[in-house]
Amino acid sequence: MGGGEVGLRELSRIYSEAGGELKEFEKFKGEFEVGARITYEKRLTEADVVLFGLVSGDLNPVHFDEEVVSKTRFGGRVVHRMLTMSLVSRPWPGSLAPWSCWRTASGIRPL
Repeated sequence: MGGGEVGLRELSRIYSEAGGELKEFEKFKGEFEVGARITYEKRLTEADVVLFGLVSGDLNPVHFDEEVVSKTRFGGRVVHRMLTMSLVSRPWPGSLAPWSCWRTASGIRPL
C-alpha cells in the first residue's frame, strides 16, 4: 500500500458511524454433513451500498437513484447482487460457497 492510506480501524469507525453493521469473524469448527444448513444475517445499509459501489465502480442508477428505479420492476433501489453474493462465503471461510443454489426472487432493498 502507498502512503496516505486509512487503516482498517479508522475505516471500521467511519463505516460504523455511517450506519454500517460490523460483526466479529467467527470460524466454523466442525464438519459439514450433506444437507447441512447455515444461516447468517447481515443488515445491509446505505453505507454498504455506497461503499460497494465506490469500490467496485458499479454506480448504476438502480442502486442509487430512487426516482429512476421506481419505474422498474423493482419499484425502488436495490443492493448490488455481487455484494449479497459475497456474503455467502462468510459462514464457512476457506471453502467454496455453493453458488449453484443461490437465487433471489427479486432485488434486495437496503435498510
